[in-house]
Amino acid sequence: MTNNNQLHTISKKLSIQVCLDGLSFFTQNIASKEVITYKSIPFEQKVDPAKLLGEVTTIFNAYPE
Repeated sequence: MTNNNQLHTISKKLSIQVCLDGLSFFTQNIASKEVITYKSIPFEQKVDPAKLLGEVTTIFNAYPE
């Protein structure tokens, strides 16, 4: 039996802006240039650069998109 449904693959682009007081990111469909997801996440207090990677890792684990 043949399944006639085609899988549609969407190529996405991820843009990230990281600052000491927060970060924002968005994903965009490359073909249509449509923004798929946008998140802006402020940090409760300014983070020193040594701890910034930990904050970024925590946020990306919380937002798998």
